[in-house]
Amino acid sequence: NCFIPRADVINGSGDAMKLKRAYIEITNACNLSCPFCVQRHDQARYLDPERFSDILKQVKLFTSYVYL
Repeated sequence: NCFIPRADVINGSGDAMKLKRAYIEITNACNLSCPFCVQRHDQARYLDPERFSDILKQVKLFTSYVYL
């Protein structure tokens, strides 16, 4: 599940809300052992290309920068 802000959400100036950047996690799989991270043993899931495309279409209304 992910939250995508609606295009009709506006900020105080009346302009469409603008994000500096958006981060999209395409997987919950991780092979690192960072000391600050909670180790989870959930089944690895990956974002399918169709869903990723849908998210990009929604996000492009709010930012020009998408990080994976």
